[in-house]
Amino acid sequence: MLRPLPLLVPVALLCLTGCVYGYWAVATTTTLGTAPPHTLIPPDSVSLYFGNTTMNDTDYVSIAFLEVQGAKNDDSHELLRQARKRASRLGANAVINIDFGQTTRSRGELISDVHYSTDGDPNTNSETEEYTSNVLRGIAVYVKPR
Repeated sequence: MLRPLPLLVPVALLCLTGCVYGYWAVATTTTLGTAPPHTLIPPDSVSLYFGNTTMNDTDYVSIAFLEVQGAKNDDSHELLRQARKRASRLGANAVINIDFGQTTRSRGELISDVHYSTDGDPNTNSETEEYTSNVLRGIAVYVKPR
């Protein structure tokens, strides 16, 4: 006889953790190179350079293209915090060429969206909400010591 408890625990955890989307900032990276070996610095110490950089290409090593999409009400401060956090994890000590834009994101509950798309009832409403999100783009770099 199968005991339902072992199956119930993973399903309950999935429902609690993996059933919503679009409620948090999302940082994505595209690797451009590898950071040289050095001591990682705390996120608050990552330098930020807005607009086109005036540094020579030989002054730094490009590590990754970085994009942070904010949650519904995230302001530029939250996006900068997330960018510093991700850059630090990559071994970068600066983010250059930072610019801001906007994109359309959606948020909702995965279970209700799957039910809505598969139940065949046109009266079932999806819980998905579309919103405009702030976006930060830049390049995570390791600035060489002088």
